[in-house]
Amino acid sequence: MRRISKTSIVAAIEDAASYARTMKQAAAVTGAPGVGKTTALEAVAKSHPSFSIYVGGARQTPRAFTSLLANSLGYTTKAESTARLWDIIEGWLAHPQFDDILLIDEAQNIPLALLKEVVDFPSRFGVPVLICGNAELLKRQRATGAAFDQVSSRVAKRVVLNAPTPEDFQTIAVDFDVFGKDAHAACVDFGHNTSIRELVQVLEAARVYAEDGPLRLQEIKRAVSWIKGTHALRLLSRAA
Repeated sequence: MRRISKTSIVAAIEDAASYARTMKQAAAVTGAPGVGKTTALEAVAKSHPSFSIYVGGARQTPRAFTSLLANSLGYTTKAESTARLWDIIEGWLAHPQFDDILLIDEAQNIPLALLKEVVDFPSRFGVPVLICGNAELLKRQRATGAAFDQVSSRVAKRVVLNAPTPEDFQTIAVDFDVFGKDAHAACVDFGHNTSIRELVQVLEAARVYAEDGPLRLQEIKRAVSWIKGTHALRLLSRAA
């Protein structure tokens, strides 16, 4: 099972989700790629009734996104038109389950006209929404001023994620049973030089070498070499 460490990123996204759910509003979280947004959304989805959508790394067509949204609500799409699917979605949203929240990852890739509809779900249907994405998500340059204002005015809470802290990397190291001051320091430095995502990938790979024992610096170095090549060992030092 994938490990979800209680980092400051997870705490910030959980707080945004709690606000959206409590206030029946739309909230938005933006942060750099690899900072841990997707993992944090997984934590929220596991702890509360929710419907999650991973939009993906490419711009979505209106039909593709509408299908993703319908599928997340439990409807198996066939050859329906976008308009027909939207009617089905709105019919379901008119009778939401108690305390459900809609979680959307990589939301910057949603067509702007549909993003405007999504962030309006709280006012129209009482369904709270949390959208997450990169810095492009709520940039004015993405749209005309009027379209931007229509989206922006419907987002009641915005959170801009800070860079992960050394304590975040330490927390991840502890959760992966990293042993030794040198190994912990290497995890902090590697996370600082790369990202939370890449640190987790390395520690998951290191588990192959350590099996059920603690992860020592030796296993972490082997994992880095395996995934990124020996030249990347320098990333285990802050001097990199």
